Amino acid sequence: GERRTMAPLSQLLLLCCLTLLAAVDSARTQESSPCGLSFRACPGSTAPDGEHASCSLKVELLHTCSVVQQEIQARIANKKDRKSHPGTYELITAAPDKCTKGSRTTGEGAHPGPFTDLFGFNFIDNDSDGCVLHACSESQVKSLCDYSTNFCNVFNLICGSADGCAFVHTDLKHSHLKTAKDCYHTDKCAKKSSLPSGEEADPKLCTR
Repeated sequence: GERRTMAPLSQLLLLCCLTLLAAVDSARTQESSPCGLSFRACPGSTAPDGEHASCSLKVELLHTCSVVQQEIQARIANKKDRKSHPGTYELITAAPDKCTKGSRTTGEGAHPGPFTDLFGFNFIDNDSDGCVLHACSESQVKSLCDYSTNFCNVFNLICGSADGCAFVHTDLKHSHLKTAKDCYHTDKCAKKSSLPSGEEADPKLCTR
């Protein structure tokens, strides 16, 4: 007859824990902000997963989230773009002290282009009157190497005078900035990157 082998209790407990952790991680990833963003503030893309460029980052700023959000949205309203072919920023939706979602269309004469990327910010106040910011930008068409475009879409809205950036109300200062693995766009793109990490997240390219 058919023989079945029972797995040891330790293996069953390990499998149970791994399944639970995966479920929690999945729920956290799918958790949406009032702006329809993921936990990392990614807005989503009309292009298939794994076939479009994106870049997300976590930033700790030395201002309250209310101040940070006000400055970001003021730059969007004032079309503050540092690129040599300035793109057009547009505000899509926002929830005070929680999130901001917008778009940026590449400027006339920019190559390749024209394209419209979507981006988002999630704001989390910390205990020291600072702000933890999750930011993400995603291409809306099939793409690979983006020459730091998605990174710059959000970086140019949060940089300060120390980065060579102009501001509207507040000269934003950050104590920590960390990019995520989605800023690495395959080994092919890494060979073209100006960073040792191979990521396409170079602030020096945010004025090109």
